[in-house]
Amino acid sequence: MIYVVSALFFSIVHMINPNVSVLGLINIALVGFLFAYMFDVTNSLWVPIGYHITWNYFQGNVFGFAVSGTTPYGIYIVDVTSGNELLTGGAFGLEGGILATVLIVLGFLATRFYSERRKGIS
Repeated sequence: MIYVVSALFFSIVHMINPNVSVLGLINIALVGFLFAYMFDVTNSLWVPIGYHITWNYFQGNVFGFAVSGTTPYGIYIVDVTSGNELLTGGAFGLEGGILATVLIVLGFLATRFYSERRKGIS
């Protein structure tokens, strides 16, 4: 239950971001669950913190996508605002699209694989 509250709080905090979308808030809640899952199976805050920092850094500073609606200043500027917003997230950024949903699901699978391998090595 605490993971639900945490994920919903994480999503609600992002409601004030510019260009917010319903799918973006759903994806942010899903990634909140992913962060809780990462912490739960690794017993470390470093995994979700590292994932979050890496996601935001590469999305905004390297690839030039909007990060949760904020203006990007990347090495590359990729304009997805004129593409299919359902796929790319449009002005809100990758978090607002189906591609993020797919990446979040892959994050759950990668975390499970990582934690099972780590348990097998111990």
